[in-house]
Amino acid sequence: MTWSTLIGIRTRLGTKQARRTSVHLVLLIALSAGVAGCMDSDPPKWWKEPNGNSITDSEGLTAATTDQLCTAEEKTPPNDSLRLHFIDVGQGDAIWVQSPTGENVLIDAGDGGYYGRNNGGKIVSAFLSAHGFAQGAVFDAVAVTHAHSDHYGGLSTIFAHYGVAKFIDPGLETDGLSYGDTLETAHAMVRPDSYFRPAINDPGGLTTLKGGSVDLFGPAVGAWLLSAENNMRLGDDNNAKVNNTSLVFKLAYKGRSILLMGDAHAELENELIQRFVTNTSEPNLDANLIKVGHHGSTTSSTGRFLDAIFRNTPAVDRYAVIQSGRTSFGGTQLPEASTIFVLQDAVGQSHLFSTEAGDDKKAEEDAASDDDILAVVKSDGTFYVCYE
Repeated sequence: MTWSTLIGIRTRLGTKQARRTSVHLVLLIALSAGVAGCMDSDPPKWWKEPNGNSITDSEGLTAATTDQLCTAEEKTPPNDSLRLHFIDVGQGDAIWVQSPTGENVLIDAGDGGYYGRNNGGKIVSAFLSAHGFAQGAVFDAVAVTHAHSDHYGGLSTIFAHYGVAKFIDPGLETDGLSYGDTLETAHAMVRPDSYFRPAINDPGGLTTLKGGSVDLFGPAVGAWLLSAENNMRLGDDNNAKVNNTSLVFKLAYKGRSILLMGDAHAELENELIQRFVTNTSEPNLDANLIKVGHHGSTTSSTGRFLDAIFRNTPAVDRYAVIQSGRTSFGGTQLPEASTIFVLQDAVGQSHLFSTEAGDDKKAEEDAASDDDILAVVKSDGTFYVCYE
């Protein structure tokens, strides 16, 4: 039985109402049929069973994922485009935003290179240099979504080689020495009035309101900080509570919108729905693309939240990006299969992108830098996402 056949079974079972049933049935059929993957074609496939094996098919997925590769023209969009580079740092997030008016913003920078993790700062620096942003250049802003090392660890390298005009983080007090060093370095690099910690609910913050507009990405881009918490109030454990302090940005340009979720869990997603979903004007939750929360974990990207953000978006204009690597979390590999199925239901197989694509046979140190993702909104409203 092929993966295309399995997808067909899922389609006949339906979408929202039968999602959980279809996922369980698909996985049961796949396991009983001995469907375990080991295809490593170009571009590779990355949908997984619960045991981490790839579920692959020699036909349909090859055509779909080939269409996801950037053409030479797509790799070099006009300078008046909004460009987001989701840099493959292995386990962790790193997003470089280039605005239509020339601003450069870095959101997270991967891990620090310790305990078997990749050095996200070195990977990001190499990527920037390859794309014309040379060492010594100045970022208009650097933002840390929250105090976990796979988001801030690479910043020590970035701070050593680039200038920073503004620094933003949620403001959570932490005893972590490495994050304390990151904050100390950032504080020394930027002017006091450009060090936004906490980002909100403070007279000196980037904004005093949740959902407040922010001037980080230039005058052509609408930008809102939908959430940032300086206390651990949401979640069942400390890890979840830190994740739920994440900066959540919404960007809008030429009628297209992008949500950057940090590591937000379902608890924060539900708060965002309550706070913004009924807004008829900005800020609201309407989106064309979501950088999903928490690396494709089942803690995040609930069907309810995806329904809310895509409720006014035609299916053809919906995209999702996952940033994750090969690090195992207590035996759990991200992204998780059930989350992938939920995302496929929301955006379609060909509109789902992951920096972990095709890395199922690789160690973490070998899995980075091969699945960078580019999202572009051109000045005429044309929007596309592709593997660089």
